[in-house]
Amino acid sequence: MSVPYWRDHSEMRIRIFYIAVTAAMILFAAIPQRIEAAPSHISHTYKLYYKWDETVIDRTYMSNGASMAEIIDHLRYSQDIDSIAVYSSSSPEGVYEHNRKLSIRRAQEARKFILANIPADSNLDASRISLHPIAEDWDGMREAVAASYFRADRNRVLKILDDESISDATREWRLKQLDGGRSWKWILKNIAPKLRYATWVVIYPSHETKGHDSRITRLSGPAQQFVKAPASELRKSIQIAAPAATEQADTQEKTLLALKTNLLFDAATALNFAVEVPIGRKFSVQYEQVFPWWNGGPYGNKYCLQMLSFCGEFRWWIAPKEHNWHGRGHYLGLYADGGKFDIEAGNKFGCSQNYYKGAGLSYGYSMPICRWANLEFALSIGYMCIDFQKYTPAPDYSVLIKDEDGAGRMHYFGPTKAKVSLVVPITIRKGGAAR
Repeated sequence: MSVPYWRDHSEMRIRIFYIAVTAAMILFAAIPQRIEAAPSHISHTYKLYYKWDETVIDRTYMSNGASMAEIIDHLRYSQDIDSIAVYSSSSPEGVYEHNRKLSIRRAQEARKFILANIPADSNLDASRISLHPIAEDWDGMREAVAASYFRADRNRVLKILDDESISDATREWRLKQLDGGRSWKWILKNIAPKLRYATWVVIYPSHETKGHDSRITRLSGPAQQFVKAPASELRKSIQIAAPAATEQADTQEKTLLALKTNLLFDAATALNFAVEVPIGRKFSVQYEQVFPWWNGGPYGNKYCLQMLSFCGEFRWWIAPKEHNWHGRGHYLGLYADGGKFDIEAGNKFGCSQNYYKGAGLSYGYSMPICRWANLEFALSIGYMCIDFQKYTPAPDYSVLIKDEDGAGRMHYFGPTKAKVSLVVPITIRKGGAAR
């Protein structure tokens, strides 16, 4: 007679650990981490961002590198461009006159970049590039606050931004007074960097042009009349809400890791967690642990589900659409796992315990379910080698009796895992420091 040597009748430390992991996931899920992109109906808009109080375009800042490459490519293959409108802005903090001059210089810098990359055989020149600087983009701030600001004083902030009876200077002063200045600091850190931009809009003639690059969509209507519109009308027409309409919003933040729990295992009382870390855009590695740890009935020997399982997986994400890894879309994985187990379900089924190991392939799909979380579906197929030892409980369950003929090894190949996992990506903003 013997009691399995590693059966643990204490599950408190396991539950405390699981609660801590789950609480951390909920905490991070409560933090707004992303501003969703809203597409513009106008053909080809690009944004170049500027650092605080700067007019020089930094290729390494935010999404500038990708945008500059696309602009150069656009100019190279679009020699039938009729005109370009450059729309620039500064974030609404600081002195108005300084911001006005800053916006003008930013628009001029964007035009300089465009002129430097126009092909020699193009009919586009400086006379066809119009500048539309706006000193302070309060409209963009209002749209960004509505999309991403969910602090307790959200309604008060929106009320101040919507108040047309006050000057912009008064508006800024009132925002600074909210919550001891913390609300304004949050806006400067998370929203203001995306309001320092130069956006250029490509306008095409309404008639068909031979040799036109089919990748570019033309606009209908008189292009010159559109380009000469006032800046306020231009903004309204092209609907370039900053930052809500930024087509590359996902490039402005970086995912450090993702926290997960398999809801199917949770429902079966098999507590678990996983951590996934990206390697570039297309690859990631994941560590997973499953640790149900409970027993019940007389002497704790009638029912038992105790397991300590470890799994490592390498994943290839198929055709990711985003510039940075967000753990969304389809993937293929290669995994290896192992662990120990103790499973019992009364006299009828007895008790089995020992160790297992395995490896296999997985396929999964992850999709966003809200601004802060994804839902991942996965299936795995593979091989398992299970070493087992059977025990029979005494009639009163006071002890477990080792079955001398109940030891063995089992080989299995087939489906091994099914997952429906809650995923919370943990991100940091890239270049989101000052103005």
